[in-house]
Amino acid sequence: MQIHRFLVLLVVATLAADLAAQAQTESTIYVFNGFNGGRPVTGLVSDGSGNLFGTTGADAPNLGVVFELSPTSTGWNETTLYTFQSALDGEGPTSNLLFDAAGNIYGTTAFGGIVCGCGLVFELSPNSSGGWTKKTLYTFGGYIHDGENPAGNIAMDAAGNIYGSTAFGGLYGGGIIYELSPQPSGWRETVLFNFSQTIGTGGLPTGVVLDAAGNLYGNASVGGIVSSDCPAASCGTVWELNHTGGVWRLQVLHAFVGTDGSDPIGAVAFDGAGNLYGATYLGGKHQSGIVFQIPAPLSRADFHVIHLFNGRDGGLAPQAGVAVDSQGNLYGTTSQGGESEAVCQGAGCGLVYELTPSAGQWTFTVLHDFTGPDGWYITNPLILDSAGNIFGTSQLGGARNNQGTVFEITP
Repeated sequence: MQIHRFLVLLVVATLAADLAAQAQTESTIYVFNGFNGGRPVTGLVSDGSGNLFGTTGADAPNLGVVFELSPTSTGWNETTLYTFQSALDGEGPTSNLLFDAAGNIYGTTAFGGIVCGCGLVFELSPNSSGGWTKKTLYTFGGYIHDGENPAGNIAMDAAGNIYGSTAFGGLYGGGIIYELSPQPSGWRETVLFNFSQTIGTGGLPTGVVLDAAGNLYGNASVGGIVSSDCPAASCGTVWELNHTGGVWRLQVLHAFVGTDGSDPIGAVAFDGAGNLYGATYLGGKHQSGIVFQIPAPLSRADFHVIHLFNGRDGGLAPQAGVAVDSQGNLYGTTSQGGESEAVCQGAGCGLVYELTPSAGQWTFTVLHDFTGPDGWYITNPLILDSAGNIFGTSQLGGARNNQGTVFEITP
C-alpha cells in the first residue's frame, strides 16, 4: 500500500530562452497549519466569482479537507467545507474539483470506501443551513473487475457524466478510464478502457481531459516502448480515447523513449487552436523533464519538445502539466530546482514558469523562484483568471509546520 500511495501522490529542448524574471509579484495568500488541512496534492478551481476551491491530502491529524478561499478587503478568508471523517468516508483527495451548473462540487479520494479502500467519487452539495452535505457517488472495487486509486484530472460533459482514471486495477492491473453517469437510482460506472503496463498503451494513467467532441485525452506515466533510457524500462505515453459510433478506441499519440521525456505524471491541456501540451517528470538531455507539444490535427508522427529543464535556472522534475491562456502562452511549475537550490533540502524549492511562442520558437521565463517560506515542492497545476493572475498551491513550505501554501502571482 505504501508503494501505491507514493505512485498515486507522485502519481520539456529550449528553442529560445529568456531567464530574466518578468515584472511579476508573488504573494502567499494562505498558509496551511495541518489542523485546517495541509500538504495539498491538487490544484485549485474558481467558481467564477473570484473564490478559490481546493483540497488537502491525507496527513495527520485528518484524512483530507475541501476548502474555499474568499477574497476580502484585508486578504483571503479560508472556510473548511468538508473534513473527511474516516477511511470509509474517503481518504486523501487526489483530483481537481468540478462544479456543475447547480453549484455542486465533485471530486475523488485515492483511498477509502466500503469495498476495499480503493477510493471513491464524492459530491458536496450546499444545504439549507449554509453548510455542505457530502455524498459518496461511487466506491471503486479494485482487482480485475474495477479500478483502484482514482487520481489526476477529472472532467464532466454537458450531460453531467463524469470521466476520470484510476492508477491501478482493471483487467490488467494498469488502471482504467471510467465514466460515471447519473441515473434515477444513483450513478452507474462504465469502464471505458483497461490499461496494461506491459503493452504499448502504457499504464498508471494520470487523469483525463475532455474535448468538445467528447473524446478523452491524457498521459500514461509508465509503459509504452521499451527503452534503456527509461528508469522503469518504458517511459509512458500520451493517448487519445476516441468515441466514434458508440465505441471507445484508444490511440497512442506518442510513446516516450527517455531522450524525449519520461514519466508524464500531470494532465495534458489544449490551446484554442487544438494543439496539445504537457510535461514529463523526468527524461530529456538533463534527465530533469521536458515540456512537449503535439500540434493539431493530432498525429502520432508529430511531436515536439519545446523546453528542456536543466535543474537550476530552468528547474527540474515538473509533476504538473501546463495551463494555457487565450494567447497560447503556457504556465507551469517544477517541483524542485531553481536558483534557490541550496535550500529546501538542497534540491531547490521549485518555480513557476512561462513559455511564450513567437515565430515558431518558445521563450522560457521564470516568473517566481520559491525559497521555502513562500512555498516548497510545487507539484500542482496552476489556474489563471481573466486579469492574468496566476494561482497555485505548494505541497510543502510556509510558516506553519511546513504544511504548504496557496499563492498568487500578479502581472
